[in-house]
Amino acid sequence: MAKTTNPKLVGGFVLGAVSLIVAGVIAFGGGQYFETKDKAVLFFQGSLAGLDVGSPVTFRGVRVGSVTGIAIQYNVTKEVLHIPVYIELLPGRFQFVGGRQDVNNIKELVKRGLRAQLEVQSLVTGQTSVNFDFHPNTPAQIVNVQTDLPQLPTLPSDIDVLKANLTSLACLIHENSSILASGRSSGDRTRQSVALLIARK
Repeated sequence: MAKTTNPKLVGGFVLGAVSLIVAGVIAFGGGQYFETKDKAVLFFQGSLAGLDVGSPVTFRGVRVGSVTGIAIQYNVTKEVLHIPVYIELLPGRFQFVGGRQDVNNIKELVKRGLRAQLEVQSLVTGQTSVNFDFHPNTPAQIVNVQTDLPQLPTLPSDIDVLKANLTSLACLIHENSSILASGRSSGDRTRQSVALLIARK
């Protein structure tokens, strides 16, 4: 005769197992699975080398979220290509100590100069992160595309700015070299003309 299983015993075992799983998720995940996450999309100009899903999103170096997706969007009609970077922010990392939390808070921060910028974490590995900081008096660069998520403004990375400055410097040196070369040629022609006039006398 088969032995009857005690329902209370089975129920207690299942409940205990579920409790252990939940405790493990909280312990190893830091409770992040139970946090409400704000999502946004970013569009950067320049290379996204070193940026990948899981890359950290920071505010002045403090981690406040992560990159959840990167895609390549091509508009066939307009022949325009964009690379949206999707991020998740953990509101629990921000503490509102004055006033109250409101949907307009982020808009006010953007007006004050809040911008996202790519930063190289390691020159050895080339890994890149997204860092938010305040950059007053800088334009809020927003791509004119329809998105299901709020779009936050970005700035070129320091490396992109350095490359642009070096390119401009190289062009300036080339232009000045051309002017100097032209000046030397003109001077040589003038000296030759003067020499011919003297010789005729």
